[in-house]
Amino acid sequence: MAESLMFGSQIAFLTTDFTRLLDDYEYYRPTLLGLVPRVLSRMHAAVMEKVNTSKLKARLFERAVKSKLEEQKRGIFKQCGILDFLCFRPIRNRLGGRVRGIVCGGAPLQPEVLRFARSVFSCPVVEVYGATESGGVITMTLPTDITGGQAGCVVPDMKIKLIDVPSMGFTVKRDGIGENGTLQIVDRCKNIFKLSQGEYVAPEKVEQVYALCPLLQNMYVDGSSLYSYTVAVVVPNFEKIQQIFPELFDELLRNNNGIEGDSKKYFAEACWQKKLTKLILNDLNKHGAENGLKGFEQVRDLHLSPEPFSIENGLLTPTMKFARPQIRKHFAAQIQALYTTGNS
Repeated sequence: MAESLMFGSQIAFLTTDFTRLLDDYEYYRPTLLGLVPRVLSRMHAAVMEKVNTSKLKARLFERAVKSKLEEQKRGIFKQCGILDFLCFRPIRNRLGGRVRGIVCGGAPLQPEVLRFARSVFSCPVVEVYGATESGGVITMTLPTDITGGQAGCVVPDMKIKLIDVPSMGFTVKRDGIGENGTLQIVDRCKNIFKLSQGEYVAPEKVEQVYALCPLLQNMYVDGSSLYSYTVAVVVPNFEKIQQIFPELFDELLRNNNGIEGDSKKYFAEACWQKKLTKLILNDLNKHGAENGLKGFEQVRDLHLSPEPFSIENGLLTPTMKFARPQIRKHFAAQIQALYTTGNS
Protein backbone atom coordinates (compact mmCIF):
# COMPACT_ATOMS: atom_id res chain seq x y z
CA MET A 1 0.00 0.00 0.00
CA ALA A 2 2.82 2.40 0.94
CA GLU A 3 4.61 1.72 -2.34
CA SER A 4 1.42 2.33 -4.32
CA LEU A 5 0.97 5.69 -2.61
CA MET A 6 4.61 6.58 -3.36
CA PHE A 7 3.91 6.11 -7.06
CA GLY A 8 0.79 8.29 -6.91
CA SER A 9 -1.81 5.52 -7.02
CA GLN A 10 -5.28 5.80 -5.58
CA ILE A 11 -6.37 3.08 -3.16
CA ALA A 12 -9.92 1.76 -2.87
CA PHE A 13 -11.16 -0.01 0.23
CA LEU A 14 -13.96 -2.53 0.60
CA THR A 15 -17.14 -0.62 1.35
CA THR A 16 -19.39 -3.49 2.43
CA ASP A 17 -19.30 -7.19 3.22
CA PHE A 18 -17.36 -9.76 1.24
CA THR A 19 -20.38 -10.92 -0.75
CA ARG A 20 -20.53 -7.51 -2.51
CA LEU A 21 -16.83 -7.45 -3.42
CA LEU A 22 -17.43 -7.73 -7.17
CA ASP A 23 -19.72 -4.70 -7.05
CA ASP A 24 -16.88 -2.69 -5.50
CA TYR A 25 -14.48 -3.89 -8.16
CA GLU A 26 -16.90 -2.91 -10.91
CA TYR A 27 -17.39 0.54 -9.39
CA TYR A 28 -13.74 1.40 -8.69
CA ARG A 29 -12.32 -0.25 -11.86
CA PRO A 30 -8.91 -1.12 -10.35
CA THR A 31 -5.73 -1.49 -12.43
CA LEU A 32 -3.82 -3.45 -9.76
CA LEU A 33 -5.59 -6.04 -7.63
CA GLY A 34 -4.24 -7.11 -4.25
CA LEU A 35 -6.18 -10.07 -2.92
CA VAL A 36 -6.12 -13.45 -1.19
CA PRO A 37 -6.48 -16.81 -2.98
CA ARG A 38 -10.01 -17.34 -1.69
CA VAL A 39 -11.30 -14.48 -3.85
CA LEU A 40 -9.80 -15.94 -7.04
CA SER A 41 -10.89 -19.47 -6.09
CA ARG A 42 -14.52 -18.41 -5.69
CA MET A 43 -14.38 -16.50 -8.96
CA HIS A 44 -12.90 -19.55 -10.70
CA ALA A 45 -15.56 -21.87 -9.26
CA ALA A 46 -18.40 -19.57 -10.33
CA VAL A 47 -17.09 -19.16 -13.89
CA MET A 48 -16.29 -22.84 -14.40
CA GLU A 49 -19.75 -23.82 -13.17
CA LYS A 50 -21.27 -21.84 -16.04
CA VAL A 51 -18.66 -22.99 -18.55
CA ASN A 52 -19.23 -26.67 -17.78
CA THR A 53 -22.95 -26.47 -18.55
CA SER A 54 -22.09 -27.05 -22.20
CA LYS A 55 -19.43 -29.22 -23.83
CA LEU A 56 -19.02 -26.61 -26.55
CA LYS A 57 -18.47 -23.85 -23.98
CA ALA A 58 -16.01 -26.01 -22.06
CA ARG A 59 -13.96 -26.84 -25.16
CA LEU A 60 -13.96 -23.22 -26.31
CA PHE A 61 -12.90 -21.98 -22.89
CA GLU A 62 -10.17 -24.64 -22.59
CA ARG A 63 -8.81 -23.68 -26.00
CA ALA A 64 -8.83 -19.98 -25.06
CA VAL A 65 -6.90 -20.67 -21.84
CA LYS A 66 -4.34 -22.81 -23.63
CA SER A 67 -3.83 -20.16 -26.29
CA LYS A 68 -3.35 -17.39 -23.70
CA LEU A 69 -0.83 -19.38 -21.68
CA GLU A 70 1.22 -20.23 -24.79
CA GLU A 71 1.43 -16.52 -25.60
CA GLN A 72 2.40 -15.64 -22.04
CA LYS A 73 5.26 -18.12 -22.10
CA ARG A 74 6.75 -15.82 -24.75
CA GLY A 75 6.05 -12.75 -22.63
CA ILE A 76 3.02 -11.66 -24.67
CA PHE A 77 0.09 -10.21 -22.68
CA LYS A 78 -2.71 -8.95 -24.90
CA GLN A 79 -6.47 -8.54 -24.65
CA CYS A 80 -7.66 -9.07 -28.20
CA GLY A 81 -8.84 -11.83 -30.51
CA ILE A 82 -12.15 -13.59 -30.96
CA LEU A 83 -11.58 -16.13 -28.15
CA ASP A 84 -10.64 -13.38 -25.72
CA PHE A 85 -13.73 -11.40 -26.70
CA LEU A 86 -16.06 -14.37 -26.24
CA CYS A 87 -14.57 -16.03 -23.16
CA PHE A 88 -12.68 -13.49 -21.09
CA ARG A 89 -13.86 -9.93 -21.73
CA PRO A 90 -17.24 -10.35 -19.94
CA ILE A 91 -15.40 -11.56 -16.82
CA ARG A 92 -12.92 -8.68 -16.95
CA ASN A 93 -15.75 -6.18 -17.34
CA ARG A 94 -17.35 -7.52 -14.16
CA LEU A 95 -14.23 -6.25 -12.36
CA GLY A 96 -14.15 -2.91 -14.15
CA GLY A 97 -12.25 -3.96 -17.27
CA ARG A 98 -8.95 -2.26 -16.37
CA VAL A 99 -6.98 -4.89 -14.40
CA ARG A 100 -3.33 -4.90 -15.51
CA GLY A 101 -1.75 -6.82 -12.65
CA ILE A 102 -2.70 -9.08 -9.74
CA VAL A 103 -0.76 -9.61 -6.51
CA CYS A 104 -1.93 -12.56 -4.43
CA GLY A 105 -0.81 -13.47 -0.91
CA GLY A 106 -1.92 -14.85 2.42
CA ALA A 107 -2.05 -18.53 1.40
CA PRO A 108 -0.89 -20.82 -1.43
CA LEU A 109 -2.75 -20.37 -4.73
CA GLN A 110 -3.91 -23.48 -6.57
CA PRO A 111 -2.06 -23.85 -9.93
CA GLU A 112 -5.39 -24.32 -11.72
CA VAL A 113 -6.67 -21.02 -10.33
CA LEU A 114 -3.41 -19.26 -11.24
CA ARG A 115 -3.70 -20.35 -14.88
CA PHE A 116 -7.34 -19.25 -14.91
CA ALA A 117 -6.54 -15.77 -13.58
CA ARG A 118 -3.62 -15.21 -15.97
CA SER A 119 -5.76 -16.23 -18.92
CA VAL A 120 -8.87 -14.25 -18.02
CA PHE A 121 -7.10 -11.00 -17.17
CA SER A 122 -4.24 -11.39 -19.67
CA CYS A 123 -1.82 -9.93 -17.17
CA PRO A 124 0.91 -11.06 -14.76
CA VAL A 125 -0.33 -12.74 -11.57
CA VAL A 126 2.33 -12.58 -8.88
CA GLU A 127 2.25 -14.67 -5.71
CA VAL A 128 3.99 -13.20 -2.68
CA TYR A 129 4.83 -14.43 0.79
CA GLY A 130 5.70 -11.99 3.53
CA ALA A 131 5.61 -11.17 7.19
CA THR A 132 5.33 -8.05 9.29
CA GLU A 133 8.73 -8.80 10.82
CA SER A 134 10.40 -8.67 7.39
CA GLY A 135 8.92 -5.29 6.54
CA GLY A 136 6.86 -6.80 3.76
CA VAL A 137 7.64 -9.28 1.00
CA ILE A 138 10.00 -12.25 1.56
CA THR A 139 9.47 -14.28 -1.62
CA MET A 140 7.80 -13.48 -4.93
CA THR A 141 7.08 -15.39 -8.12
CA LEU A 142 8.24 -14.06 -11.48
CA PRO A 143 5.63 -12.38 -13.72
CA THR A 144 6.42 -14.97 -16.41
CA ASP A 145 5.78 -17.99 -14.18
CA ILE A 146 2.66 -19.92 -15.18
CA THR A 147 3.33 -23.20 -13.38
CA GLY A 148 2.17 -22.31 -9.87
CA GLY A 149 2.49 -24.47 -6.78
CA GLN A 150 5.35 -22.44 -5.32
CA ALA A 151 5.98 -19.08 -3.66
CA GLY A 152 8.79 -17.86 -5.90
CA CYS A 153 12.33 -16.75 -5.07
CA VAL A 154 13.67 -14.75 -2.17
CA VAL A 155 13.53 -11.04 -3.06
CA PRO A 156 16.77 -8.97 -3.24
CA ASP A 157 18.32 -7.79 0.05
CA MET A 158 16.33 -10.37 2.02
CA LYS A 159 17.97 -13.21 3.95
CA ILE A 160 16.15 -16.31 5.15
CA LYS A 161 17.11 -19.38 7.13
CA LEU A 162 15.70 -22.83 6.39
CA ILE A 163 15.72 -25.44 9.14
CA ASP A 164 14.75 -29.09 9.40
CA VAL A 165 11.47 -29.93 11.14
CA PRO A 166 11.94 -33.66 11.84
CA SER A 167 8.71 -33.94 13.84
CA MET A 168 6.74 -33.01 10.69
CA GLY A 169 8.95 -34.93 8.27
CA PHE A 170 10.37 -31.82 6.54
CA THR A 171 14.08 -31.51 5.74
CA VAL A 172 15.91 -28.68 3.99
CA LYS A 173 17.74 -31.07 1.68
CA ARG A 174 14.57 -32.77 0.46
CA ASP A 175 11.88 -30.10 0.89
CA GLY A 176 13.85 -26.84 0.75
CA ILE A 177 14.76 -24.70 -2.24
CA GLY A 178 13.72 -26.03 -5.66
CA GLU A 179 15.98 -26.37 -8.67
CA ASN A 180 15.00 -22.89 -9.88
CA GLY A 181 15.62 -21.27 -6.51
CA THR A 182 11.94 -21.28 -5.56
CA LEU A 183 10.30 -22.04 -2.23
CA GLN A 184 7.03 -23.81 -1.55
CA ILE A 185 4.79 -22.57 1.26
CA VAL A 186 2.85 -25.41 2.86
CA ASP A 187 1.15 -23.62 5.75
CA ARG A 188 1.94 -21.83 8.98
CA CYS A 189 3.53 -24.24 11.45
CA LYS A 190 0.96 -23.29 14.07
CA ASN A 191 -1.86 -24.27 11.69
CA ILE A 192 -0.54 -27.73 10.73
CA PHE A 193 -1.93 -30.49 12.92
CA LYS A 194 -1.08 -34.14 13.44
CA LEU A 195 -3.71 -36.88 13.29
CA SER A 196 -3.75 -39.86 15.64
CA GLN A 197 -2.14 -42.18 13.05
CA GLY A 198 0.83 -39.80 12.67
CA GLU A 199 -0.11 -38.03 9.43
CA TYR A 200 0.24 -34.24 9.21
CA VAL A 201 -2.43 -32.09 7.57
CA ALA A 202 -2.01 -28.52 6.31
CA PRO A 203 -5.59 -27.17 6.59
CA GLU A 204 -5.12 -24.14 4.33
CA LYS A 205 -4.00 -26.42 1.49
CA VAL A 206 -7.12 -28.57 1.95
CA GLU A 207 -9.36 -25.50 2.17
CA GLN A 208 -7.91 -24.06 -1.05
CA VAL A 209 -8.73 -27.29 -2.90
CA TYR A 210 -12.27 -27.40 -1.53
CA ALA A 211 -12.74 -23.68 -2.27
CA LEU A 212 -13.04 -24.59 -5.95
CA CYS A 213 -16.37 -26.28 -5.15
CA PRO A 214 -19.28 -23.96 -6.10
CA LEU A 215 -21.50 -25.26 -3.28
CA LEU A 216 -19.34 -23.51 -0.64
CA GLN A 217 -19.16 -19.97 0.60
CA ASN A 218 -16.77 -20.56 3.52
CA MET A 219 -15.05 -23.68 4.86
CA TYR A 220 -12.86 -24.21 7.93
CA VAL A 221 -11.02 -27.56 8.29
CA ASP A 222 -10.18 -28.84 11.77
CA GLY A 223 -8.16 -31.76 13.06
CA SER A 224 -6.82 -33.21 16.31
CA SER A 225 -4.13 -35.65 17.41
CA LEU A 226 -6.88 -37.54 19.25
CA TYR A 227 -8.64 -38.54 16.03
CA SER A 228 -7.63 -40.11 12.70
CA TYR A 229 -9.74 -37.86 10.47
CA THR A 230 -10.59 -34.22 9.79
CA VAL A 231 -13.91 -32.41 10.11
CA ALA A 232 -15.09 -29.05 8.85
CA VAL A 233 -17.41 -26.11 9.40
CA VAL A 234 -19.09 -25.12 6.13
CA VAL A 235 -21.14 -22.10 5.15
CA PRO A 236 -23.11 -23.29 2.10
CA ASN A 237 -23.63 -21.18 -0.99
CA PHE A 238 -27.41 -21.31 -0.70
CA GLU A 239 -28.01 -19.48 -3.96
CA LYS A 240 -26.10 -22.12 -5.94
CA ILE A 241 -27.62 -25.02 -4.04
CA GLN A 242 -31.12 -23.72 -4.68
CA GLN A 243 -30.34 -23.52 -8.40
CA ILE A 244 -28.82 -27.01 -8.63
CA PHE A 245 -30.99 -28.90 -6.10
CA PRO A 246 -34.33 -27.05 -5.86
CA GLU A 247 -36.11 -30.17 -4.62
CA LEU A 248 -34.32 -29.92 -1.25
CA PHE A 249 -35.77 -26.50 -0.58
CA ASP A 250 -39.18 -27.42 -1.94
CA GLU A 251 -39.39 -30.12 0.73
CA LEU A 252 -38.22 -27.67 3.37
CA LEU A 253 -40.98 -25.21 2.43
CA ARG A 254 -43.64 -27.93 2.57
CA ASN A 255 -42.57 -28.89 6.09
CA ASN A 256 -42.23 -25.30 7.32
CA ASN A 257 -45.10 -23.23 5.99
CA GLY A 258 -44.29 -19.51 5.71
CA ILE A 259 -40.57 -19.82 6.49
CA GLU A 260 -39.49 -18.55 3.04
CA GLY A 261 -40.14 -14.91 3.99
CA ASP A 262 -37.46 -15.03 6.70
CA SER A 263 -34.24 -15.81 4.85
CA LYS A 264 -32.10 -16.20 8.01
CA LYS A 265 -34.54 -18.67 9.54
CA TYR A 266 -34.94 -20.36 6.15
CA PHE A 267 -31.20 -20.96 5.71
CA ALA A 268 -30.74 -21.90 9.37
CA GLU A 269 -33.42 -24.57 9.00
CA ALA A 270 -31.78 -25.81 5.79
CA CYS A 271 -28.50 -26.34 7.67
CA TRP A 272 -30.20 -28.94 9.87
CA GLN A 273 -31.17 -31.07 6.88
CA LYS A 274 -29.10 -34.28 6.80
CA LYS A 275 -29.73 -34.56 3.07
CA LEU A 276 -27.97 -31.25 2.48
CA THR A 277 -25.00 -32.21 4.67
CA LYS A 278 -24.61 -35.52 2.84
CA LEU A 279 -24.95 -33.87 -0.55
CA ILE A 280 -22.23 -31.30 0.19
CA LEU A 281 -19.93 -33.87 1.82
CA ASN A 282 -20.16 -36.23 -1.16
CA ASP A 283 -19.45 -33.38 -3.57
CA LEU A 284 -16.45 -32.25 -1.50
CA ASN A 285 -14.92 -35.71 -1.31
CA LYS A 286 -15.39 -36.21 -5.03
CA HIS A 287 -13.82 -32.83 -5.71
CA GLY A 288 -10.94 -33.52 -3.31
CA ALA A 289 -10.15 -36.87 -4.90
CA GLU A 290 -10.10 -35.29 -8.36
CA ASN A 291 -7.65 -32.65 -7.15
CA GLY A 292 -5.17 -34.93 -5.41
CA LEU A 293 -6.18 -34.83 -1.75
CA LYS A 294 -5.08 -37.90 0.20
CA GLY A 295 -7.60 -39.99 2.07
CA PHE A 296 -6.61 -38.70 5.51
CA GLU A 297 -6.92 -35.10 4.26
CA GLN A 298 -10.53 -35.54 3.17
CA VAL A 299 -13.09 -34.39 5.73
CA ARG A 300 -15.29 -37.06 7.28
CA ASP A 301 -18.14 -34.92 8.56
CA LEU A 302 -19.48 -31.36 8.37
CA HIS A 303 -21.28 -28.81 10.46
CA LEU A 304 -23.34 -26.44 8.31
CA SER A 305 -23.64 -22.83 9.44
CA PRO A 306 -25.95 -20.24 7.85
CA GLU A 307 -23.77 -17.30 8.96
CA PRO A 308 -20.92 -16.36 6.57
CA PHE A 309 -17.49 -15.67 8.05
CA SER A 310 -16.93 -11.92 8.20
CA ILE A 311 -14.81 -9.24 9.81
CA GLU A 312 -17.86 -8.07 11.75
CA ASN A 313 -18.42 -11.41 13.51
CA GLY A 314 -14.70 -11.83 14.15
CA LEU A 315 -14.24 -14.92 11.98
CA LEU A 316 -12.18 -13.10 9.32
CA THR A 317 -9.17 -10.87 9.89
CA PRO A 318 -9.06 -7.35 8.36
CA THR A 319 -6.98 -8.86 5.52
CA MET A 320 -9.77 -11.38 4.77
CA LYS A 321 -7.90 -14.38 6.19
CA PHE A 322 -9.56 -16.94 8.45
CA ALA A 323 -9.22 -16.04 12.14
CA ARG A 324 -8.58 -19.70 12.95
CA PRO A 325 -8.48 -19.52 16.78
CA GLN A 326 -11.70 -17.50 16.82
CA ILE A 327 -13.45 -19.89 14.40
CA ARG A 328 -12.42 -22.90 16.45
CA LYS A 329 -13.65 -21.24 19.66
CA HIS A 330 -16.89 -20.04 18.07
CA PHE A 331 -17.79 -23.54 16.80
CA ALA A 332 -16.12 -25.54 19.61
CA ALA A 333 -19.28 -27.41 20.62
CA GLN A 334 -20.24 -28.26 17.04
CA ILE A 335 -16.72 -29.44 16.17
CA GLN A 336 -16.57 -31.66 19.25
CA ALA A 337 -19.96 -33.13 18.33
CA LEU A 338 -18.57 -34.04 14.88
CA TYR A 339 -15.67 -35.89 16.50
CA THR A 340 -17.98 -37.65 18.93
CA THR A 341 -20.40 -38.90 16.27
CA GLY A 342 -17.59 -39.76 13.84
CA ASN A 343 -15.78 -41.84 16.44
CA SER A 344 -18.84 -43.80 17.52
